[in-house]
Amino acid sequence: MKQASSLKSLWLPRLLLVASLAFSLPALAADPWVGVPSAANGQKVQLKAGSLQAWQPVTLLISDPQGRQSQQTAVANAKGDLTLDVQLAAAGAHKLELLDANGKRIGGGTCLVSR
Repeated sequence: MKQASSLKSLWLPRLLLVASLAFSLPALAADPWVGVPSAANGQKVQLKAGSLQAWQPVTLLISDPQGRQSQQTAVANAKGDLTLDVQLAAAGAHKLELLDANGKRIGGGTCLVSR
């Protein structure tokens, strides 16, 4: 009888442990990241992002050295990864910013294009 009561007393701590793990694991998810090459020798660069939500739609905002802006839309894959090939028309510093569906900045950087 003593063994049965000790087994019964273990269920509550185990239940609490499982419940706390279930609610805390989403908080441990990695923050989204965006990788922009700092320099390119030519017009084409590759932007990479990760730890996005699966199938998350995003917008890439591109600002050229003269301040003109263009946009490119994409969707992350099932793992939350994204690779975008970007054409940069002019030499100079281009600002690349990845935005979520609400226009909130996920990340980005500046790429210096030389010819």
